[in-house]
Amino acid sequence: MIMFLHGEDTYRSHQRLGILRKGFQDKYDPQGHNIAVFEAADFDVAAFAAAVGAQGLFSKKRLVVVKRLLTEGRKADQQAVWERLHVAARGVDDDAIVIFWEGEKVAVGGGRRGARSGGGAGGRKAAGVKKRAAGAGANAGADSFQLKHLQDFVLKQRVELYGVLDWSQGASWVRAEAKELGGEIESQAVQVLLGLVGMDLWQLHNEIVKLVNYADGRAVTAGDVALFVRANFSENIFGFIDALATRQQAQAVRLLYEQLESGLNETYILTMIARQVRILLAVSSVAHVSQQPGVLAAQLKLHPFVVKKALAQVGRFSPERLREMLQWLLEIDERTKTSAAQPRHMLESFVVRVCG
Repeated sequence: MIMFLHGEDTYRSHQRLGILRKGFQDKYDPQGHNIAVFEAADFDVAAFAAAVGAQGLFSKKRLVVVKRLLTEGRKADQQAVWERLHVAARGVDDDAIVIFWEGEKVAVGGGRRGARSGGGAGGRKAAGVKKRAAGAGANAGADSFQLKHLQDFVLKQRVELYGVLDWSQGASWVRAEAKELGGEIESQAVQVLLGLVGMDLWQLHNEIVKLVNYADGRAVTAGDVALFVRANFSENIFGFIDALATRQQAQAVRLLYEQLESGLNETYILTMIARQVRILLAVSSVAHVSQQPGVLAAQLKLHPFVVKKALAQVGRFSPERLREMLQWLLEIDERTKTSAAQPRHMLESFVVRVCG
C-alpha cells in the first residue's frame, strides 16, 4: 500500500503520520524494528529498494516513510524511486506500507493531463514513456524522466491533503485542542489568539498548552492570551526583508510599526531582523553548492522552510550589503544598551538607511 500526505499544514500532517506510525507499531511492530524513515537530504536508493521489495516467505510487515523527496529530493533519487515503483512494474511488496510525506501541496503534473487528452505533445510524450518502459525494463525513462511523472504517480495513490485552515476551521481546531488538553477557552480568547498567531498550528499548540496550564481548570480568557502570547513575527519578517530589498521604505516602516503596535518589543524585533540577515549571509555562502532547500538545510542545520524562503531573497542583496546591514543592527543593539536613544527610532532609521 502507498499513501501520500501533503499540504502546507505540517502540524496536522505530522500528527497524522504519528498516528499511522503508532497504529503500525501497536498492530505489527511494538519495538519499531521494521520502520524505515528516508529524508530527501540523505536519501539511500538501495536501502529504499530493499525496504519496499519482497523479502522472502517469512517477511514481516514493514513501514517505510519517505519525507520531502518530491519537493527537495535530488532528481536522480526521484527517478530511481519512480522507476522502482512504476516503470519497472515491481511496485511495493504486499508486506510493505509506504508513506510519502511533503510539507507543502504537490500539484498534479502536466504529463497526466496530456495522457488523458490523448493528443498534443503532452499526450505523445506520455505515450512514449510508456512504450520505452515496456521495452527497456528497469532503465526505462532514464533520458525522459520529469518530476511530474513521480508526482502524478503518488497522486494516484491514497492521498490526504492538509491545507491551511480558514478562520472558522482554525477557531474550531483551537477549541478542540484546548479540550484535548483538558481545558476550555472562551470565544473571544480564541479570536484574540488567532489574531496574534495566525494559522501556525505548531505555535498555536504550544500557546494553548501554556494557557491551559495557567488557567488551571477555568476557561482561558482573552486577558490570559494578551498576557502570555506574542504576535508571530516569523512570517512578517520575510515581507519586511522583501520590502527592504525592493527599497519600499513606506511598506517596511508600516510592517515595523504593525509589530510594535501588536505588543512586540524593540529588542525582540531587532533580534529577529538580525537573525534573518545572518541566515541570508549563511545561505549566500553555500548557495553555489545547491539550490535544493533540503540539501542546504542539512548543511546549515536550519529548517528547510527557512532556507527555501532565504533562497528566494538572497539574490537581492550582495554579501557585502548583508554584512553592512548586520553591522548597523549590531550598532543599534549596542546603543540601546549604552545610551538613552529610542530603539524604535533607531529601527526606523535602519529602514531609511537600507532603503536610501
